[in-house]
Amino acid sequence: MFSCFRAHYGFRIRFCNPHAGHEKGNVENKVGTSRRNLFVPVPTYHDIEEFNRSLLDQHKKKAEENHYKKGTKIAQLFEEDKKHFLPLPTKPFNVCRYETCRADGYGKVCVDGKHFYSTKPENHNKNVIVGIRAHYIDVLEPNGELLVRHMRQYGATRTDINDYSTSLEMLSKNIGAWSNSGFRKDAPQLIRDYIDSKPRSEQKSCIRLLNDLTKQYGYQAAVDAFEQAIRNNSVNRSDAAILAARIIGYGIDTPPEPGPSLEVYDQTFLNGMNKGEEAVRS
Repeated sequence: MFSCFRAHYGFRIRFCNPHAGHEKGNVENKVGTSRRNLFVPVPTYHDIEEFNRSLLDQHKKKAEENHYKKGTKIAQLFEEDKKHFLPLPTKPFNVCRYETCRADGYGKVCVDGKHFYSTKPENHNKNVIVGIRAHYIDVLEPNGELLVRHMRQYGATRTDINDYSTSLEMLSKNIGAWSNSGFRKDAPQLIRDYIDSKPRSEQKSCIRLLNDLTKQYGYQAAVDAFEQAIRNNSVNRSDAAILAARIIGYGIDTPPEPGPSLEVYDQTFLNGMNKGEEAVRS
């Protein structure tokens, strides 16, 4: 992995002996500076990626200070350094380890010994390709497309992570399992009550619609659009698809853009008539 990383960005490497920090004191000094300034007291966080971004923001503030030896702003020195940088590749390096895991009878794969992640029911007792990242676990289709992404779990305690969007297709074929399905338990109360009130044939249509919306717009957008369609008393494929497209695009509550003024056309074609009046043209 490191060899691929080096080849991707094209930098040189020079290895030091293990456990010999004195051989790379310049690096260790910078690590110590960051530790004393950014990690004292020991920080707490809920989202490591958001926390990392906040660290970068703190470094930007630090860069406005003068360098301890050169007396020039650190940010200014950095701009001078950047003039000598090599150009970055157009695509970032994909830091991911791919493994083939055997799914259990529930279609779940086990990573790191104690952490189980759902794939889809059809994968039970089959080999599944899994991409292992620092923060995510990617479950892939046989053709390499992403099936589902889970937040990666750590620690010695067993965890079971589910994504019920992957079970919609099988549920649509076996609607009798609706009442005991994980998706029903996970769904908002409005959707649960709506589907519960329908006969089995209509329940199947609802699940198929949710499955199709999930494939095109994502699970959360599909659920939100279906919920809004119920409120609008207009549960059909066309309206639900438009709602889902708006959710992932502009948002349901985003007001329309004002656009250009059309008064010049009123003056030209309506001879300056007031708004609200009608002009009859032959």
